[in-house]
Amino acid sequence: MRTFRGINRSKAGISESVAKVLLVVAAIVITVSVWAFLNSTVAMQQTSADFIITSIEVRQMSSGQCRIFINMRNSGGQVFTRLDLEISGPGGTSWSQTGESINLPPGQIVSKSYTPACLSGWVAGTPLLVRVTLTTPAGVQVSKNVNTIIQYGA
Repeated sequence: MRTFRGINRSKAGISESVAKVLLVVAAIVITVSVWAFLNSTVAMQQTSADFIITSIEVRQMSSGQCRIFINMRNSGGQVFTRLDLEISGPGGTSWSQTGESINLPPGQIVSKSYTPACLSGWVAGTPLLVRVTLTTPAGVQVSKNVNTIIQYGA
């Protein structure tokens, strides 16, 4: 027990200057880590390809045709240059528009409309599944599925 009583208080812990150096080093490491994380997150958002379907409408016209209206906004960081659209209805019926060239830069909105003949069973109140696929010049494809119901239009 006598050996423990002989310890001076000044030598019992680390010195104040060593503690300051350790805190500064820890602060630098934390700052660099946070910066690296935020930088990679921002870079990932700028290069990701994504879009939002802001609205879609299918209308049965009295002429027997269906009018399709679609609005999309590029919410990613890449330009989309190709549009593929497929609409599936009851009984396995489907209509598609593939390989259409578009120019949809980041943050912009594009509106498209089509007027195909309504397929068998495509009447007002019929549920449809719409699949939109946009492609970047680098070949990155992003697809979205939306359910909609055919409305009656004039």
